[in-house]
Amino acid sequence: MLTIDISDDVARVRRRMTTVARQELPFALALALTGAAFDIRKEAVERVGPDSFDMRDRRFLRAALRVEKATKANMTAKVYDALESSDLELHARGKVKYPFNGRRLAVPTNHLLPKRGARGVPKAWRPAQAMRKKRVFVNRWRGHEYIWRRRTKKRYPIEPLYLLVPRARMPRRFPFYERARDMFRSQIDGQLDRALRRAIKSRQH
Repeated sequence: MLTIDISDDVARVRRRMTTVARQELPFALALALTGAAFDIRKEAVERVGPDSFDMRDRRFLRAALRVEKATKANMTAKVYDALESSDLELHARGKVKYPFNGRRLAVPTNHLLPKRGARGVPKAWRPAQAMRKKRVFVNRWRGHEYIWRRRTKKRYPIEPLYLLVPRARMPRRFPFYERARDMFRSQIDGQLDRALRRAIKSRQH
């Protein structure tokens, strides 16, 4: 989770406010935080995701990334992965991945990379499903185990689909947090200014 503390910014702005503006600050701040969160989500869906992944289905990020709005009682807005089953967090952080069950991880080889998107390898080519296909088998080569596929009915040619390892380091390839931090810092002042004007205007009617 990325947390950005703007309490110092708010205190600095508050000192220059009128009494009316100070009274409307909690409402305006909730609006500003929520507006910034929606902008960050839009940037991730329309630019950061497509720049990071081969997005065959752009609806995926729209479905995965959701916004939890800030309120006057809870001054926190969130952009989060509603699907949770995806590897977005791993791609954003980059970390060592361990097997969830079983004793080995299946790491896709270059033969599968063109099939990958933000959700990873398509379901039909994930290890369990691949092993059910004809001409797919496990064998060792140069001291490592692989899941292989025969490309025809003949013994050769074959191609490695997965390398089987006890753990794997996933590189950071989805710079969501970096872009979110930069966007927030560059936009929050404008968001807060617009929200305050809206709050004061609604108070006058």
